[in-house]
Amino acid sequence: MTTPLKPTSKVWILVLLILLPVSIGTTWFGRGIYDRLFMMEGRILVVNSTGAPHKIQVAFPSGKSLNFDLASGATSEARVEETGEGSVRVVVDGTRSEDIGYVTSRNSIVVLTVSDSKIVFSQMTP
Repeated sequence: MTTPLKPTSKVWILVLLILLPVSIGTTWFGRGIYDRLFMMEGRILVVNSTGAPHKIQVAFPSGKSLNFDLASGATSEARVEETGEGSVRVVVDGTRSEDIGYVTSRNSIVVLTVSDSKIVFSQMTP
């Protein structure tokens, strides 16, 4: 034979039913903020591994572009959001260009290395 629930038990069940979704939502939102701040989401690192300075332009599928003026062996970091989805166009000194890699709406850190013979696209996952 079962005993009926006491009124205080019903209150605790109701509190649990309210607090559980709130705590899950707060955790999900907090994780998103943490990822943006500490997981380098949306960061791009451009490396000039050649022996000469270069002007490098990086254009994303969304139409956003970044310009870098890098000395020999130098690096530069930037943050870009809303990259769109597709390959990245890299133009070196206004002449040499390549469409490389693949970005989406959420990207971990992207590393572009410009060498004398090619451009290397890497994505680092935390």
